[in-house]
Amino acid sequence: MNSFDWKNDSDIEKATRICERIHKATYDWDAANEAYTTGWFESLSYGAYGCLVKGKAVCQGYAEAAHLLGMAVGIKTMEMGDVGHTDPVFWVDGIWLANEPTTPDKYFTVADVYEYNPGYRSMLQAGLDTSAFTDITKYQLLGQYCVQTGYTIPTDKEMLSQYGWIGEVFGKISIDFKSEYRTWK
Repeated sequence: MNSFDWKNDSDIEKATRICERIHKATYDWDAANEAYTTGWFESLSYGAYGCLVKGKAVCQGYAEAAHLLGMAVGIKTMEMGDVGHTDPVFWVDGIWLANEPTTPDKYFTVADVYEYNPGYRSMLQAGLDTSAFTDITKYQLLGQYCVQTGYTIPTDKEMLSQYGWIGEVFGKISIDFKSEYRTWK
């Protein structure tokens, strides 16, 4: 992280460098499998320390490491996910970009900030009464923020191509990291 001008570089470069760093950690299958019996908080892999120092992480550890590094270099980050999985998201030039660090592929997706929160979605799928949720609280925390600020998920692939090669992953627009930001092989 010290090898670039973090004070003056673009947000896309900051986000890419953060992802490059957190992707160095290997996924800790032992911690993930033990979570049911030992509790998630007993493994360092569920935090930034495990990811950045020990080199092992589960999804939450990657996301917390991204958030810590984001605060250090001055880029807004959040964590977004579902029961059992979470990804770091980065605010890049007015667009929320998500990264999936548990895969060896290096790409961002345009974050679907309006995914329902797990409680609302479960009740909706079960046909239960969802009247306790509002048009805002039915979304995850980032979605709630985006509703209140009027954020619109961008779909203009030509505009998004300024950040890298455009593709599609799991039905979402993906952005492959630009080659000038890549230092891994």
